[in-house]
Amino acid sequence: MLPKDVLAEIFLYFTVEEISILFTVNTQFNIDVNWKKLIQMGFGINKRYCDTWKDTAKLLVQSNMINLSKKWINGKTYNDILFGSSKDSNYFSNLRIQYEVKEYYFPEHVRNSKIAIKFIKNSDLTADSFRIFHGLDIYDEKYIEHHLSFYTREYIVLDHAHSQFLYTFNFIDPITYVICYSVIPYNKLRNMSSWEYFNLNVEILDKIRITYISTGHEVLCRNNEAAILMNQGKIQTYNNEDMYREKVKNDYGIHRMYEDSWRKTFLFFSGMKMINLNKIWVDGRTYSELLYSGDIESDEEVTREFIIISLAIIDMKSNLCKINYEATPKQQKILNKIKSVFVDPILIITNYTLLSSEDLSDLLEI
Repeated sequence: MLPKDVLAEIFLYFTVEEISILFTVNTQFNIDVNWKKLIQMGFGINKRYCDTWKDTAKLLVQSNMINLSKKWINGKTYNDILFGSSKDSNYFSNLRIQYEVKEYYFPEHVRNSKIAIKFIKNSDLTADSFRIFHGLDIYDEKYIEHHLSFYTREYIVLDHAHSQFLYTFNFIDPITYVICYSVIPYNKLRNMSSWEYFNLNVEILDKIRITYISTGHEVLCRNNEAAILMNQGKIQTYNNEDMYREKVKNDYGIHRMYEDSWRKTFLFFSGMKMINLNKIWVDGRTYSELLYSGDIESDEEVTREFIIISLAIIDMKSNLCKINYEATPKQQKILNKIKSVFVDPILIITNYTLLSSEDLSDLLEI
């Protein structure tokens, strides 16, 4: 048998899935596999999402995760496309316009123009009808090849994931949604519509919360306006990170930082009209305790905070938050595992805090 260091080097030429199968078939292997490097090569991911790199590899293989290091037709990697689209709601629409392709996904087995012609002939549509309904001339071989090279499985997964992580204001790792949509088979995915998303006001991060010294009133103010008022001695601001941390803790009952500073964390939750999890509900528990207990059965007074907490708990208990897909039991098990790794109940709450009390009540009744 070859030395372990040589085998470990050879394993770098295998895919993560191939190595996983090999270890399953032969349990006598005792080799230190560089799972981190294999994940980087096989999936284009540099972050560990589970307790170990090996567990992360297992999750990605089970999810049929796309390889973000692969290059698309424009020469960019799918990782470049993913993060390039992070603040552009029209990113994928603009790509379709730029490359002059129609929004139509052929089935997975249709990978060239000849198969595309056979597919149309075997369907209920004639070539003319297909052109009328979908704007595609099936006999234009050059264009059909161009269309098929544009709509790769990776592209479609990213297109669906894109609307999801825009909706969450980019405070959830977008890789979360890429993994979730990778689970869904191509032919199912092609028939799913991308979720609509809310265009949240990104300008909130260009503002600062100030307190007027004379009245004690707190308002959001643009940074340049705040600087003028501060020089006039009319306001106090929360520029100090310790002060921001206390504000987040006291105003919202949140004890960890989101994004890369307490200031941005505070501004995010302020802009999302986050509820205060420190508040006491009628049964004596805080809303934070209510959230993590998972108990939403009560005949007590129904407050706005209670409705939001209830909706968040329902989402946490649902098959997969915000993805409308009837998975097989095996796929559902994988999706639930992804959810347990990634989903933060605090961020689920922010899905609802901008809604009116009337809209919240309607949602709870559905």
